[in-house]
Amino acid sequence: MAGSVIHFWCHPCRQDHPLISEKRYVNSVIGNAWVSRCPTCDKTLYRLRDEMAGQDPYFRLSKYMRAQVRRNADYLVQPGDPRFNILYPQHAKDKNRQEDLAERKTFEDIQSRY
Repeated sequence: MAGSVIHFWCHPCRQDHPLISEKRYVNSVIGNAWVSRCPTCDKTLYRLRDEMAGQDPYFRLSKYMRAQVRRNADYLVQPGDPRFNILYPQHAKDKNRQEDLAERKTFEDIQSRY
């Protein structure tokens, strides 16, 4: 499966490289991995297969990947996050309004019992 363009991190050069790579058998522990050569220092570069993506050092070393994570971080903010009110003020107001209505309804239900 040659010819796929994949980003690689070269540790000696400290650079990201989008390189044409091929899937190749590495060893019995890793199995198949994406392999290419650094255009600057000619070192062999590896990217682990999809099943081992959590162990792939590319995701913690790559400047390109960290920039993408920072760029998309605002889209992953959940309502419990303090940034939610700043990024989505209308949703925060709606959520607070719904919570207030639910509290009032609960309070009115309790009062009506007594």
